[in-house]
Amino acid sequence: MKLLGQMNSGLARISTDEYGAQLWTRRKLRKDNRGCVDCEQPIAKGAFAWGPLTNGYNRMHRLCHPCFTQLPLEKS
Repeated sequence: MKLLGQMNSGLARISTDEYGAQLWTRRKLRKDNRGCVDCEQPIAKGAFAWGPLTNGYNRMHRLCHPCFTQLPLEKS
């Protein structure tokens, strides 16, 4: 995963090997999650995490905030 750019505090463009570039949003989880797609740690209900905005295939993927802050920034 790579960070392509952050539009504001709640919207970022992230690239994954499998799905390419996507918009991801920061959101408060309404239920417990299987875990972060990067570190695989569970993310509890009520915590903030990042998730893809529009792709139906990976819409349940979540990225915890610590992993988001460590994403490498893609140089353009």
